[in-house]
Amino acid sequence: MASEKIYTIPLHSQTLKTRRHKRAKRAVSAVRQFMEQHSKASEIRLGKHLNAKLWEQGMRAPPRRIKVRAESDGKDSVTVELVGAPREVKKEPEKKAVTPAEKIAEKLRELKPGNAESPAKGDSKTGKPRKIKTEMPAKTGDGKTGKSETAGSKTQAKSLVKASGAVSAGKAGEPVEKKQPEKASSAQ
Repeated sequence: MASEKIYTIPLHSQTLKTRRHKRAKRAVSAVRQFMEQHSKASEIRLGKHLNAKLWEQGMRAPPRRIKVRAESDGKDSVTVELVGAPREVKKEPEKKAVTPAEKIAEKLRELKPGNAESPAKGDSKTGKPRKIKTEMPAKTGDGKTGKSETAGSKTQAKSLVKASGAVSAGKAGEPVEKKQPEKASSAQ
């Protein structure tokens, strides 16, 4: 069962001890320190409305005192929020039953080359396009074909494709086709 208490925290004496450009940050620390002393809890969570009130007038002018509501969850953590602020209720997303066939279909949709969220299109963490490294056979000095250095960018890959006489299908990662020599048709 959650217990609730209301405190008025004096911040002015704490913030006067610090430099002007660090006062709001010190006010946040003072709230945490006050709640650790009065609630004997190790984990103190500040609510978003309380944080907004502390930073409302900028970093140089936090409020002189603030009235807060402290809610203990019965364990070792306390949530501190501004008095009068709405209580946040965490809603857990509803889980629907997914059949194995639906899971497979979803994975296939993700792996399609035209899909914008395809792993081949970009890095899943940053969303930036991946650099494509291709290896093209190049002629060495003795006429034999060998592997050339990998191309780190698209322009280098295009220049390698032009040099080898191949035409790409347009997208990176697709096989490269050789040009067919055009037959001269007789105009007679």
